[in-house]
Amino acid sequence: MRKLQSENSALSSDNKILKDKLNRCNLHVMSLEHKLAESNRERDKALSYLDGKISESDTKHLCQSETTEWEQRIVKLKKRLDSLKTENMTLERELALQQKCGDAVTGHGPRVLSGYQLEVTTLKDDLNHAKKLLRASEADCERLGRERSEAAAQVVKLNEAKALLQQQLDDSASGSVAEKQLCALKVRLQITEDRLFQERANRAGKLSEVEEKLLAENARLKVIEKVLRKQKDHLCEKIARYTNMRKKAWHVNTGDLCSQKSDRDSACLDICDACDWKTTTLDEMNQEKEELDKVTKEQIHSLVHRKFDTVCQIKNLEDKNAAIQGENDALQTMLNTLVSKGPNPSSQRPQCSCDIGNGTLSTFVSQLFSDTVLNCL
Repeated sequence: MRKLQSENSALSSDNKILKDKLNRCNLHVMSLEHKLAESNRERDKALSYLDGKISESDTKHLCQSETTEWEQRIVKLKKRLDSLKTENMTLERELALQQKCGDAVTGHGPRVLSGYQLEVTTLKDDLNHAKKLLRASEADCERLGRERSEAAAQVVKLNEAKALLQQQLDDSASGSVAEKQLCALKVRLQITEDRLFQERANRAGKLSEVEEKLLAENARLKVIEKVLRKQKDHLCEKIARYTNMRKKAWHVNTGDLCSQKSDRDSACLDICDACDWKTTTLDEMNQEKEELDKVTKEQIHSLVHRKFDTVCQIKNLEDKNAAIQGENDALQTMLNTLVSKGPNPSSQRPQCSCDIGNGTLSTFVSQLFSDTVLNCL
């Protein structure tokens, strides 16, 4: 019994000890569970922190890669900007040069236009002068026509007087009188021939001076035309350079540069439009000048042609006038001789010899006149 009680007490003490141990174990388990929960929370916090760090590092890596990429793009854009700046500077220099050339062209254009206008006025004055010469030549032709008609009337009268005197010569002329009249006719024909040669030389000299003036004026106009053509070609080359510069400025397609160069492009376009207008104006003035040159050449050709026709008519009229004047003088001398001597009815010469003498005299006089006319022509 005591043994059981001792065992029971031992077991109860052991039970108490075990309960204490169990309580301590439970407390320890609870503390461990609490620590485990705290460790789990700390682990979760650490995991969340690590996730945040990983995401942050990923974002940093992405940002760094993007930053490097943007830095590379910025470097490229800086290089592109430097190249565009250099190109802009070159274009500005070229534009300044072209503006200087444009100013020179705009200053040279009015001078060229004034030169063209001066040449047009000069050509008009020359044309008016040629018209005056033409009117003077027509007046001379009309005057020569009137003189020719008067000379023809005088020829008719002289032929009648010649027929009358020839009839009187058939009745009363002698051999000695005919020889004297023949010598007088020779002298008068020689004097008339010298005078005709002198007058013809004077007229030819005057006409040659007019022709030389016209040819010199034509040569001067040709030289001026060559100079103006060279100026026009030089101006066309400048206009072509302007168009090339406008195309270059037009093909620059960057935003800031295009906005900065829009005013310059518009100025270049205005300058090119002005140059095109001046070119068209110069072409029109060249066409007018060519038409005036053509009209002037035609009028000069017609004047020269009329001049030679007038010279021929003058020569013919002078020859006829000289022949008529010589014949008139001879007939007047014969008439004066016959009047001073009076008729001689006692001279009884055969009719055949008188006819032969008169025929020989007429043949010789006509031969002299024909030789004189041929020498003059």
